[in-house]
Amino acid sequence: MKKNFFIIFFAAVVHSLAAQDIPGLLQNLNDTALIKNANILMQEETIQLEISEIDRSSYKVHQIFTVLNEQGKDALDFVQYTSKQVNLEDAEIKVYDANGKQKDKFKKKDMITRATGDGLIEDGYIIYYRIAASKYPVTVELNYEIKFKRTDFLPAYDIMFSHEAVVKSSFTVKVLKSLDIRYKEKNIKLTPLVTEDGAYKIYQWSASNLKPLEYEEGSVQIRSRYPSIHLAPNKFSYYGNPGELTSWKKFGEWIANLYKDLDELPADRKAFFMDLVKDVKTDTDKAKIIYNYLQKNFRYVSIQLGIGGLKPFAASFTDQKKYGDCKGLSNYMKAALKAVGVKSYVALINAEYDSEPVDADFPCNEFDHVILCIPQTKDSIWLECTSNTADFNVLGSFTENKNALLITEDGGKLVPTPVSKSSANQLNALSIIKIETDGTGAAEISFKLSGSYKQAAVNNLFDEKKIIRKII
Repeated sequence: MKKNFFIIFFAAVVHSLAAQDIPGLLQNLNDTALIKNANILMQEETIQLEISEIDRSSYKVHQIFTVLNEQGKDALDFVQYTSKQVNLEDAEIKVYDANGKQKDKFKKKDMITRATGDGLIEDGYIIYYRIAASKYPVTVELNYEIKFKRTDFLPAYDIMFSHEAVVKSSFTVKVLKSLDIRYKEKNIKLTPLVTEDGAYKIYQWSASNLKPLEYEEGSVQIRSRYPSIHLAPNKFSYYGNPGELTSWKKFGEWIANLYKDLDELPADRKAFFMDLVKDVKTDTDKAKIIYNYLQKNFRYVSIQLGIGGLKPFAASFTDQKKYGDCKGLSNYMKAALKAVGVKSYVALINAEYDSEPVDADFPCNEFDHVILCIPQTKDSIWLECTSNTADFNVLGSFTENKNALLITEDGGKLVPTPVSKSSANQLNALSIIKIETDGTGAAEISFKLSGSYKQAAVNNLFDEKKIIRKII
């Protein structure tokens, strides 16, 4: 009886201490030096990533954070994307008021699930929940677990974001020694504690008492602007396709295997392209004609999930359907050029004007786009195959000044893409105004655009299908 009483008493004490955790943490709101200019205060964060097999990993997150004002309300949106390779196992949200009293509790079953994706993809879903807040501060306790059936891409340790202060945060990676990982610090010096546990190697990073950083308009992407630790596997598997990421060469070999034999066209289509370029002799002129054909006859369709996220449809399929994503259209252009004797390589790249070039010294899978490169003796030709309006051999701000991974016969080769010159971006306007004797008049304005000005006009001002031929 005494033993049972002790167990009950001990459990009650533990429950009492747990119940005081949130009010205790709220004392951090009195640290004015820490929360100055902060919209969010990360009170406590524990993240655990375990890589148990070459194609299996789990990701557990525990967070307690306080949204201090309306400017930080985006943190009240819980959003997770799932697929056949990514599964949200469980999720729980607890909401506390300014005094630390629990007001609401939500489980995964309470959240909204919607199918996602606008391309030819396997089943994918978005699971989300928006926490309502009538006043601030509001504190949220978040617990969730994600299981991955892929290891080619590992989640980074994003220590903090804009206007976020951090009281205490830790990130632990438990990985089989036979697989192991590599890591790279960004905007912080933070050495992990490295230990071993049987067949596993354990890395642990910890950070505390970090004051907020302000958002900088026009700066690089968030993941490059704020303190973080980026991870990369040495060995990985994706949809049953094992590979190595110890070098760009090895990763390129793995990608090349996905593209193998997909750049072949039927005999009649090869003959079509041969006839299309029969009157020109140079590789550049041949490429121009075929690129123009691609732009006029094919359209872009997004394919993002599954093995289709990395492996293109066969060129023959793209030729029949007259659509494809960046991989499919680049692979098709490669096949068409191959048919007329012009060598080209697909190239993996990270897109968007504000994304930094991938790190040449840190092989990892941070690519999200594919373009095409036609090697030349001096300056190579680069083609954006998803655009119906881009000029030949002009990449624009989307992919210029980056590092692209050419998928060659010898594996991956990281090379720089061209850097545009300011002189290539021009906007010239000519206005002719006719004034009649009665004082009325009419104006005719013509524009001559190039570079980013032309692309901006096409994207934002005009109906591409109707007006693009009028833009010089």
